[in-house]
This record gives sequence, structure tokens and C-alpha cells, in this order.
Amino acid sequence: MVTKRKKKAGYFNNEEMLDLFIERNRLREISEKTKEENLQLKKIENKIGILFFKISEGMLHRPNFCNYDSATKAEMISDAVYNCLRAGERYDVSFKNPFGYFSQISWNAFILNIKSMKKRTGIMVNISHVENLDGCDDTIGD
Repeated sequence: MVTKRKKKAGYFNNEEMLDLFIERNRLREISEKTKEENLQLKKIENKIGILFFKISEGMLHRPNFCNYDSATKAEMISDAVYNCLRAGERYDVSFKNPFGYFSQISWNAFILNIKSMKKRTGIMVNISHVENLDGCDDTIGD
């Protein structure tokens, strides 16, 4: 007897996400939209945005990213969602794995955010080191 796996709470499947993209593209192609179609398009785009947020938030539970402070995590999520929104505009619905596609975009956004954070921290350390040297006396050996 084969048992079906239960869906994880708070997540989604690829088919639902792919259907949202297909419906969004269909509604965008309509030149003369009614109020109902505009409202439906906004609802679909909001759902897609929520899915991007869920992907980014879920990725923060990985051991790679779980030990950062809340401000850094919020910045990482916002960068990932922004990158997903930009990539979502040109997503080709012929590819059947939107979850994998946008997970990779979120991953790359997290890595870029960490690299830029380390770069900023390194610059701050160098600046504080130079500021500490300003208080030294040049006449130590005299």
C-alpha cells in the first residue's frame, strides 16, 4: 500500500506556482482589461510575491544562514525577494520547476549579501585601525 506524503504546512508545490505564472501571463496579454481582470491580476501578483517571500524565509532556516542577526536576515530576505520579482518578469513558463529557479535566485542573493557585508566589515576594521594610529606619538624613540 502506497501512502501519500502530507504537504508541509506553509509551503506550496510547483504546479500551483506554475499555474499562477501562466494565469498572470495570460492576463497581462489582454490589451483591454476589465476591472475584474485587473483585480485578479493584482491578486495573482500578490500571491506570487508571497511565494517569493516564503522561499526566501524558508532558506533562512538552512544552517548556512541561520546564525545571522535579525537585521541582516531582513536585508537578505528583501534582496532575495527583489531579485525574484525582477526575474519573475521574464520567467519562461515552459520550464516546469519555478521553485528551483527562484530558490537558486534567492540563494545567489543571500551569498551576494553576505559577501558585501563582509566587504563593508573589512573596510570598517581598516578605518578603525587607521583612526587608532592617529593617537600614536611619532617621538617614541627620541
